[in-house]
Amino acid sequence: MAIRALLLFTISSILTLGSIGTAQEVGDKVVVMANYDTKIRDKVVGKVYAGGVHRVVAVDKSTKTAWCHLDNISGWVPLRIVKKLEAADKELSESLKRNPNDADSLATRGLVRFEMNQADQALIDFDRARRLNPNSPIILNNMGRVFNSQNQYNQALAAFTEAIRLNPKFTHAYFNRGLVYYSISDFPKAIKDYDMAIQLDKTDPWFFINRGNAQHAQGEIAAALDSYAAAENLNGKIPEIFVGRSNVYLGQDKLQDAMAMANRAVELDPKDASALNTRGWIHYKMKDLQKATDDLDKAIQLAPKLALPYTNRGVVYTELKQYENAIKDFNRSLALQPAIAIVFINRGNVWMNSGDFAKANEDYAKALELAPKIPESQAALAWFLAACPDEKFRDGKKAVELATKLCEDLKLADANHLHTLAAAHAETGNFEEAVKAGEQAVAKATDDYKAAFEKDLKRLREKQPLRHEVN
Repeated sequence: MAIRALLLFTISSILTLGSIGTAQEVGDKVVVMANYDTKIRDKVVGKVYAGGVHRVVAVDKSTKTAWCHLDNISGWVPLRIVKKLEAADKELSESLKRNPNDADSLATRGLVRFEMNQADQALIDFDRARRLNPNSPIILNNMGRVFNSQNQYNQALAAFTEAIRLNPKFTHAYFNRGLVYYSISDFPKAIKDYDMAIQLDKTDPWFFINRGNAQHAQGEIAAALDSYAAAENLNGKIPEIFVGRSNVYLGQDKLQDAMAMANRAVELDPKDASALNTRGWIHYKMKDLQKATDDLDKAIQLAPKLALPYTNRGVVYTELKQYENAIKDFNRSLALQPAIAIVFINRGNVWMNSGDFAKANEDYAKALELAPKIPESQAALAWFLAACPDEKFRDGKKAVELATKLCEDLKLADANHLHTLAAAHAETGNFEEAVKAGEQAVAKATDDYKAAFEKDLKRLREKQPLRHEVN
């Protein structure tokens, strides 16, 4: 998740939302070209810094000087000190022709080019700037952001860590490093970095939002809700606050509450891809596949470089048995984020359902390699080893090992995992234990699975192993 809007101030009646002709307009991404005190009328309320990239949310031409309001800055700045990305790139390039060793201009152009999706060119500029100014934590921080966008997580972590070494109070370096840890599923370290960012600056709602996301992923539900509440107290107009709450309710299977939060997020910003993605997934859970597809299509159109909507749409296509489309979406997701175990699991499910067991085996094994501790990785491979229709891929002993550990970790609480354990015992010929696990699975099963589990339990009592149905 990117660093997004901070506290948005309510502006007086001088606000106009019209265009200013060929100059910067509402909605444009712009670069701040000089350090400047931000103002509301004559009162200084903040500061912008050269090189900052923002979006214009309002303009005011009621005075001789034209002013603009930026999306994550309190107060107003003169329109003359901001430029569109292309214009800023051109101006900085001309300046660098005159002075190739201007580290500030190189660093600023690197930011501009990063925002223009020219990551490789941005890294060249940052590298040159760093050689000229090796003790700049800001340059390292921005290099880390580019590395993270390219999924070069080790390089990103190294850059942020060095930025923090140079400036131990650099809040956004902690925040950005937390994003990397979150991306590689190291949630405790992510939470620790977000905690540090909050300790240094309690006014940024995004620090709390992202901590809430990591806490939720870590299973710290109450703490996550507290973090979202703190973010809302700072700025209740950020859709991701309600996306976070929606995901918490999803995890608790409170679908109506989850939908209410997702709808609120979409109402705040109908073009927020994260909100549309979450609502699309809730529609899927509610079995409204058409609405799910509609929302996920919109999310992808708005944010084609966001991996999760492709993953979720791939799951919907799998449910619709549109396996070719599902594989395409999972491949797109992995191209954007290649180290996400759940995507390998979902793609493995498609291979399994379509009968390509060799590819299914590869994807399930890769998922376990990437995330050996998450239940989904253990369960997917355990089921494959126990129930694959092709004998050469089955390994009952290994399946029992994985499924037993899985159920012990979850205190025998999950019906699907108990069902997998039953299949694993059956594959080893231990039908007594298979029936016990199968009975527990039926007892805990939801209505969606109870009939299927009862049918499988009957097979186990007849000492027949369970086999995945290819469809």
